Amino acid sequence: MANKIKDTDYLVISARIKAMESGLLTRERMEQILDARSDEEVQKILQDCGYPELDAADPEAMDAAPAAARDALLHTMACKASIKGGRASDPGELRVLMDKVQSGEVQYCPHGRPVKVRLSKYEIEKMFKRA
Repeated sequence: MANKIKDTDYLVISARIKAMESGLLTRERMEQILDARSDEEVQKILQDCGYPELDAADPEAMDAAPAAARDALLHTMACKASIKGGRASDPGELRVLMDKVQSGEVQYCPHGRPVKVRLSKYEIEKMFKRA
């Protein structure tokens, strides 16, 4: 059974997301949205904030836009915070990461790809042309 993720695991990332989201929709822009007289005005305000192009005639798309923007932001932040090839890493940091991978706590990279695979003895021998 996989370990439960603790709330504290996401404390720092959550704070960064909140800060970035508030940059997208400031208090002033939220008031503009509330005062907007049409869906088209809301659409323009959201696009000015960096949201994707929206069709005011499609309320489902307008409802989904903030979630899509948040998902894109989370994806970018996860990628930027990840360990990348060629980067000099602290051995302690790598040990913690390895322990999490081995325990099953971390199963996928920020992009959703698996971080480990199971290979049989035969598969390993085949890679080295010994099978």
